[in-house]
Amino acid sequence: AERLGIVINVLVGRQYAPQIVALVKRHPKLRIVIDHCLGLQASDVEPTVKAMEELAKLPTVHAKMTFLPTGSAEEYPCQDLHQACLRIIEAFTPDRCVWGSDFPCELWCPKVTYAQHLKIFTHKLGLDDAAKSAVLGKTAQRLWFDPL
Repeated sequence: AERLGIVINVLVGRQYAPQIVALVKRHPKLRIVIDHCLGLQASDVEPTVKAMEELAKLPTVHAKMTFLPTGSAEEYPCQDLHQACLRIIEAFTPDRCVWGSDFPCELWCPKVTYAQHLKIFTHKLGLDDAAKSAVLGKTAQRLWFDPL
């Protein structure tokens, strides 16, 4: 994947963060996206956010912001995870964060619709226009569709 410029998505819990670090050390040009931000849950925010902040120090690691509707203990707008989301965006910068839809939403996050999940990022988090543009499209475009 590294040699071919393929981006890999990793869907693992916080306990596997050391293996991600080891993978980056072996393959320093491999672009990695951490899906669901190590399984971030409202019931266990701080240690998971800290692990993501450590991974943010690795320049080829990216955060996929798919944890809000699946990790929140609340209904829309999932307010209990807004601060965690903003901390991760700050640590990685918007240029290394990708929004994800959790499609099909009805299966994976029945308490939040697709439109509501998107609205969290367009209206509820207070992101500026540049951050919205990066998280909601430009980062994904660069990662998966632009040539190296």
